[in-house]
Amino acid sequence: VAAALGLPLVWRARADTFPYAHDWAPGRLQALVDLLNRRVHRILATTDYEAQMMLRAGVREDKVFVVRNGVDLPTYDRAEGAEAIRAACGAADLIVSFVARMVPQKGYEV
Repeated sequence: VAAALGLPLVWRARADTFPYAHDWAPGRLQALVDLLNRRVHRILATTDYEAQMMLRAGVREDKVFVVRNGVDLPTYDRAEGAEAIRAACGAADLIVSFVARMVPQKGYEV
């Protein structure tokens, strides 16, 4: 509707779109790329990896912008917080965590 009214349309890409396009029916990826190039003013990716996948698929470079997700790390950089977490988990020295979606491209097995 926005595009039909001549309003700028911004599409927030999902990391589960282009990485899985190889599994799509023939022509579906090209249809998406054509739609994005024709109708969408800006496309927001959250990573360079995601942006590169779009560009390789044929999305116009002038439309793709990377806007990273952000976390205020100093908020979590408190020794007393780490000690409390280790005590609650029963861990002596080291806790390794991974904050992300549980999807194959994250490489959890590595």
